[in-house]
Amino acid sequence: QQRSLRPTIEFEALGACALEVPVDYPDWESKLQGKITALPNEESKAAEWHRANMVEAYRKHGHRSPKWDEDANALMERWVAVAVTPGYLTSKQSKELGEKAKVLVDRGCSDPIVAYMRAYYLGVDPKFSKLKRAAEWRRIANAVGASDYPPERKFWAYLHAASWMDSTMAETIMEYYELTLNAVGKIARDPAVPDLELAEIATHWYLQQRQNARSDFEAWRQIDKKLNVDAKPSFAQNLLKGRAYVNYAWAARGGQWNFRVGAQGSDKFFERLSVAEEALVTAWYQRPDDWRAPTYLLDVELGLGRHEFMERRFERAMTASPANYEAVQRKFLFLEPRWHGTLPEIVDFGRECFESTKWTGTVPLSLVEAHRRVMAYQDKQEQYFLRAEVWKDIHASYDQYLKREPDDHLSRSHFVQWAALCEQPAAAREALDELGTNVVKSAWKNEREFEKDVAWVMMKTEKDL
Repeated sequence: QQRSLRPTIEFEALGACALEVPVDYPDWESKLQGKITALPNEESKAAEWHRANMVEAYRKHGHRSPKWDEDANALMERWVAVAVTPGYLTSKQSKELGEKAKVLVDRGCSDPIVAYMRAYYLGVDPKFSKLKRAAEWRRIANAVGASDYPPERKFWAYLHAASWMDSTMAETIMEYYELTLNAVGKIARDPAVPDLELAEIATHWYLQQRQNARSDFEAWRQIDKKLNVDAKPSFAQNLLKGRAYVNYAWAARGGQWNFRVGAQGSDKFFERLSVAEEALVTAWYQRPDDWRAPTYLLDVELGLGRHEFMERRFERAMTASPANYEAVQRKFLFLEPRWHGTLPEIVDFGRECFESTKWTGTVPLSLVEAHRRVMAYQDKQEQYFLRAEVWKDIHASYDQYLKREPDDHLSRSHFVQWAALCEQPAAAREALDELGTNVVKSAWKNEREFEKDVAWVMMKTEKDL
């Protein structure tokens, strides 16, 4: 059963008066255009804040030396430029930052942030065991933590270090868990922190650290306390409250089919989705130029099944960020037959993404994702990718994308996988030859699967020759 949740929320309008805004603006573009235009230049504000917390912080607190100062400053300026670029960080940009940091480390640079950038963007030595990698990350995090660098730098160092640790390091994980949480509180009290940067930090903490709390909902309560520095909830608070209540709603519903969900579970499900919707629409109204709130509202629509609302949320999410692959994934899920759509709708949507001239990033590759999802509903899944029309779509998608992003080695490596799955050895061999030493093995599930595909491709192409 679908329910229409249309509560009315009180918002502060521009100026002193109050404006009653319905949950869904039927005339979104014209009603909010003035507010969007009036928003501060977020990119400029973010650049100023990042430069203060990275470039200026290095000059004040870094391990400086005439041997590497000039290059270290250039590295951090480059990082600021990448950090404030709308869209996404490409594999080429990541590798560039990591390699520049590695050069500095190899030259003797002892600055902990440079060491962090080298480890994060290029990876810890692949020859290291997982235990040794965790130890290296612990060393880096402790060095950043002991420095005078700002709380944001310490937050990311501790957070990434904790992600490398397993249950044998539970005590250290809990220690880092508290340190990152305290850092969030300090960052939230910084009046200069941009709305979107605080939201990014809080979201990463919530997504990673909720596994250490007693429950997902408890993790949200903990970080919400740290974010609660003003009388009125911030954009970050509303955003996380919405996500937490979506998860809380599904916890009440359970994984049962609708007819097996009891009345109490069903009521709690819709009540909590209503709270989530209100929080996310509030966040969206606070930052109508940002992609996050309308994207996460798609999670609400998955539970409610409101097709028209889903389309509106999706359109707004893509308007705010044309490279918004998260919104694309959520719409795919909505369109699956187990929810509110059909297999033909999935393929049609994938084709729409492929043919769009508005959407960027990896969104045009969504036609490949469409076929992957349709395949999951087939009785003979291994036969699905042997269809000529399926290979035609996959080949066209990657051909178009890689012409635009020739240095995206990860996507080209994924293409090798698809070509092997579709039994197209010539195309796979051509892609492998273009990749050369740039092949990204992590694109495969494991080393064995990578070697299996490469061996098959080589065997088939050499036989053809």
